[in-house]
Amino acid sequence: MKNFSLLFLLLIGGAVYAQGIEGIWRTDELLTYRVKEQYVMTFVNRNDETVEVPLYGNFIVFKDDGTFTSNYAAPCGNDCFTSSEGVFTYKGQDQVVLTLHQVEQSGTCFSSRVETVELGVYDIQREKDYLLLSKHKK
Repeated sequence: MKNFSLLFLLLIGGAVYAQGIEGIWRTDELLTYRVKEQYVMTFVNRNDETVEVPLYGNFIVFKDDGTFTSNYAAPCGNDCFTSSEGVFTYKGQDQVVLTLHQVEQSGTCFSSRVETVELGVYDIQREKDYLLLSKHKK
């Protein structure tokens, strides 16, 4: 019984930790070298056919391999399109460290910057309809 209880706790702990930030998110701002205090994100559920998937706006994709991409999409091609790439690592269950590797711009603007910069530690706060990443206060 003791082994069963320990196994149960390990499985539950793993399931809670597995509820991370991986997935596609629509966000108020892209991850760029300009560090923000907070990002507000709503999950994009591409598996639910009853929900209309947004096609335009700012998006962040957190992948299972610990990398992320963020990009801006517009309804027309006459705009400045920004995209970025980096990595994220969990620091406990409710914090994530974001590290940016590059930012590129195309369309009506052209720019590229390749530099590894740690954006910092962000607290993960889950609300009913959205997720907040808030810069951790030391």
